Amino acid sequence: MIGAERAQLLKIRAAGEVDQHVLGQVLNAMDAEEAALTVSARRSERLRETPLRAPDQIAAACEHLSVEPRCVVPDSPEGCHECLETGMTWVHLRLCTECGQVGCCDSSPGKHATAHFHASGHPVMRSLEPGEAWRWCFVDEALG
Repeated sequence: MIGAERAQLLKIRAAGEVDQHVLGQVLNAMDAEEAALTVSARRSERLRETPLRAPDQIAAACEHLSVEPRCVVPDSPEGCHECLETGMTWVHLRLCTECGQVGCCDSSPGKHATAHFHASGHPVMRSLEPGEAWRWCFVDEALG
């Protein structure tokens, strides 16, 4: 259902019928909701087979996020360079913490940040949105 809602919102955005700031906030909330639902479903599947661990062991479970974040320079400060090359639009931007590649989020048609992970194996992306400082590990599906 989130996919259908996102498709409708992207049509509304393309038509320019709604304030872009408000629409961006709605899409951001949907992106977070979808990520939470996906992670929850995957974790629920694995939980049945996983032994219980203490909270301090869970926090340290993702070796990629426990490493001190590197300071990288975005390779394309204007936006997702693949979207810019193809004329696509993006919803939110992500930054690879390994090499600095800028890609669009999974709410964007291109999903270039995830594609970069699959192509490069670089495990951690961070939000490149103003006021956001979270990181996401694709390998462990962990937010940090």
